Amino acid sequence: MSLMKKTVFSALILLAGLSLSAQQKEPVIAQAMYHFSHMRDTANPGVFYEENMILRLGKTAGLYESYDKAYRDSVDLAMIDSVRKAGGIIRLSSAGKKPTTATVLYKFIGANKLYSKEFHLKYYFMEDEMPVIDWNISNETKKIMGIDCQKATGVCKGRTYEAWFAPGIPFNNGPWKLQGLPGLIVEASDLKKQVNFKFAGFQPLTASNRSVELPTDIIPTTRAEYTRLVDAINKNPEAFLSGNGNGALISMRGATPGARPAGGGPVNTVNNPVELP
Repeated sequence: MSLMKKTVFSALILLAGLSLSAQQKEPVIAQAMYHFSHMRDTANPGVFYEENMILRLGKTAGLYESYDKAYRDSVDLAMIDSVRKAGGIIRLSSAGKKPTTATVLYKFIGANKLYSKEFHLKYYFMEDEMPVIDWNISNETKKIMGIDCQKATGVCKGRTYEAWFAPGIPFNNGPWKLQGLPGLIVEASDLKKQVNFKFAGFQPLTASNRSVELPTDIIPTTRAEYTRLVDAINKNPEAFLSGNGNGALISMRGATPGARPAGGGPVNTVNNPVELP
């Protein structure tokens, strides 16, 4: 790479970092838990991928990620710290560990901005389009874990969802990319019951050291460029592994293209993504 190209590339990275750091930062004041289940293979309709997810809530923003991954990462970091202090050799392996979702969503609903952090050998960060959901709110109500909820239906990313929101919990947010109702979305399922977000609890936080803010220390890119990168790696992984050293090899071994359903069993084929064309 020429000096000029290196300078331009560095400038673009710096500008991207400045742009991201300028985004709104909101303290986390509550969190909601969801049990996510997804029929990834229509040839095996009784097999669902399952994962526990968490939505960390600011006043008008949210950070949605895998609770299972966050918990496992915290355990691994504690182990690394303990081994390091003892002067031992650090060894981490993904063998036997349940696959988890690496994607993290940052939703700044007040600013109508959606960002994603993705992983494929390395972490990448990009801006996505916030879905516009034309919700139809009905008069039907029910209680979910003792919380008064109201029903709404709307289309998001190719699927029609039936959602239950809580007017008494004043966050216009919800699991995944669902949002835009006058109250927290506590449960949602598509009409075929292939994608489900089951409510697992809500907790206000009076003192939290977390914030909903965009990372500035990972590679910024675009969704189109990231998709091209993933396609290229999947077509010829050896070329990328040989060019990235053993660290990339470890990362690739830890990545799982399919997902093992809860309770074990064969890895499913993903022919039924959450987002439909």
